[in-house]
Amino acid sequence: MTNSLLTAVIYALIPSIVAVIATVVATFWSVGGAIRSALLHFAAGVVFAVVAVDLLPGIAQEQRPIWVIIGFTAGVALMLLVRWLDKGGAPGNEDEQAVRAAEKKAREGRWPVSLLAGAAVDQVVSGLLLGISIAAGAKVGVLLTFAMTVEDLTFGLAIVAILAAAATRWQMIATNAGLGLLFTVITVAAAAFLPAHSTSLSTLILAFGSAALLFVVTEQLLVKAHKQPDAPLLAASFFVGFLLLLILDMVG
Repeated sequence: MTNSLLTAVIYALIPSIVAVIATVVATFWSVGGAIRSALLHFAAGVVFAVVAVDLLPGIAQEQRPIWVIIGFTAGVALMLLVRWLDKGGAPGNEDEQAVRAAEKKAREGRWPVSLLAGAAVDQVVSGLLLGISIAAGAKVGVLLTFAMTVEDLTFGLAIVAILAAAATRWQMIATNAGLGLLFTVITVAAAAFLPAHSTSLSTLILAFGSAALLFVVTEQLLVKAHKQPDAPLLAASFFVGFLLLLILDMVG
């Protein structure tokens, strides 16, 4: 196994394992709304910083506006399509009506398949983005891994909250483990087969991933975070996450 592929495996396993651990903990200990909101704000700040500090400046330097437009538009279109198909039910992207529908299915013993499909698509997009970053040898791979670890932590908690009435503890753990496996496979495949150097394809993929991550921040993480009554400390968590990634980028 080449160093790049080994790095991809290690980086991909970190958020996947964290998500499973979060699932195990959440099945024994109920996380309060304020803590969940703080985590979501923090995750949003981390993901936004990765896009703003590392991805977009690099994309802009490539001077391939047509590919950026195509990739960015495709990323937004895919996330809007997922949201439409899922009717807002993906973890971190649920409106009140969608949450009630998912919980009703859970009480009736039926799994909210659309919710899990939305989570799976998010893992595929994240895996592609992380894989291409690792293939390029960019330090952004480390920052993305950190950002996705925080994001997967919150997703793990969200999935448990929705599936609690429909699934056993082991089924919930297996669900998050399966999503983590999907993320790992996509990351390794992207690192192995996508171009390691700057090309039109890599520019398109990074623009696609940037749009998808911005969508995750604005339409998923922050939307869900604001379900909890606003408080200064909760809002400050967003800027703590952003500042942390900015400092790590400066000293890394």
